[in-house]
Amino acid sequence: MDRDALAVVFEDDWLLVVDKPSGLAAHAAQGSPGPDLLTLARVGRPYVGLLHRLDREASGLLLLSKRPEANAPLQRQLEQHSLERDYTAILAGRLAPGVHVVDRPISERSQGRAALRRRPPPDAQPARSHFTVVRGLGARATLVEVRLETGRKHQIRVHAAALGHAILGDRRYVGPPAPRLCLHASRLRLRHPADDRALDLAAALPAALTTLLAALAGDPA
Repeated sequence: MDRDALAVVFEDDWLLVVDKPSGLAAHAAQGSPGPDLLTLARVGRPYVGLLHRLDREASGLLLLSKRPEANAPLQRQLEQHSLERDYTAILAGRLAPGVHVVDRPISERSQGRAALRRRPPPDAQPARSHFTVVRGLGARATLVEVRLETGRKHQIRVHAAALGHAILGDRRYVGPPAPRLCLHASRLRLRHPADDRALDLAAALPAALTTLLAALAGDPA
């Protein structure tokens, strides 16, 4: 994979927003063999900085800066929750209609089943997620939209499992089998760091997820 293979959603002199495919690590520190998105994005660009995380198995919008001076205003938006990130996920089982808010601290060091222990470890940080039910998918799954108030490591995955409805394909948090992790960063809303204009960017669901949605919706089991 080379730079030209990246799906660029938005780019100017300040920002780069890419629709990351599932299976591509956002940065080399994620421990995935082969290329990573940050390395590919830096080819031919003097500076590229990564503003937030997106798990290797997930897909969707990833925000990067192209100037060091863009980092501070974008980080402020993240800290003040004015930079909004929406996700689409397929959860196991039938989740009741409405909005489900999960307010559960998460430790950056705890992963897998350890993150789901009833009593969070002393180093756990506040984490809050909103799961809005879009529709049921037969008897076995539910399509949801997720909005984060905080951005802890694996936050959506941990909070979905804490609800008792883990994300399909999430082996780390005991989700049912699926061809891939059914989590996609679908929308990004922010203020441009140069002129404060509003940006509202979207990434459609990849084919693997739309195919799975159709199969689940047509399965009465």
